[in-house]
Amino acid sequence: MAGASDQSRISRPATSLRVHLDARFGAPESAASSVNTGVLVVLVLLAAAAIVAAVLRSRHAPGEWPYVLRKPLSPPEQVLFLRLLKVFPEHLVLAQVAVSRLLGVKGTREFRSWQNRIDRLSADFVICTMDSRVLAVIELDDASHDKPARRLADERKDKAFAAAGIRVVRWRASALPDEAAMRAVISIPRPAAVEGAAATVTPAAPMRTPGAPAPGGRAPQ
Repeated sequence: MAGASDQSRISRPATSLRVHLDARFGAPESAASSVNTGVLVVLVLLAAAAIVAAVLRSRHAPGEWPYVLRKPLSPPEQVLFLRLLKVFPEHLVLAQVAVSRLLGVKGTREFRSWQNRIDRLSADFVICTMDSRVLAVIELDDASHDKPARRLADERKDKAFAAAGIRVVRWRASALPDEAAMRAVISIPRPAAVEGAAATVTPAAPMRTPGAPAPGGRAPQ
């Protein structure tokens, strides 16, 4: 009996001490819950601050136009453009040209329908003679061209240029050709002036305003 009484007296202060500590600092489970709650609150506050910052950046002063400069060529396009300039120094090399500046629509009642097919399309690079006659179109395709919508746009572009008798050469951005490969694939003849012959350029027929007199003649009646 004495042993049991002594054990009871020893355990009673320990129990009182644990109750006292739990009352003052909280139980271990409560402390972990408080930490988790605090972390969640911090994350919520950080997310809210990021949203507010994004909204503030998107705003602009009244009357201000929200435009910024962009590079017209991506890094692979810059590399290919410089190579084209080096391989074809006797030609005009143009970049990012609207297809509607290169192709016209023959006389047809469905002009607007055919024009809409090429609107908002562009050619990555265009190789022309010095008098701006188009010789070839170069397309540089990255992974985005594997998407169905881009494939349809590329097919529409290829058909439009093929109808006008213009060859389209496509290269992958991940495998840019070297100068020798570019010459072999495109095979554009050098201008006659470079070969030593006199270059002749046929002038385009002058455009006349309807009702204006023709050169050396009278105005149509």
